[in-house]
Amino acid sequence: MTLVSVVELPEFRRRARSLMSEAERMALIDFVARNPMAGVSIGGGVRKFRFAREGGGKSGG
Repeated sequence: MTLVSVVELPEFRRRARSLMSEAERMALIDFVARNPMAGVSIGGGVRKFRFAREGGGKSGG
């Protein structure tokens, strides 16, 4: 399995601090690195996908 590099932009880091724990953020980054084709392509090499946080569903519930 080949891992890809994941770049965290400052805006993502800022928002992630208020939305998830450090462990959840690292799990998200690991998932993206291992599954680079997950989600839907929105152009420019950017992909959009949902990631369920602990205690909630994928739609935020």
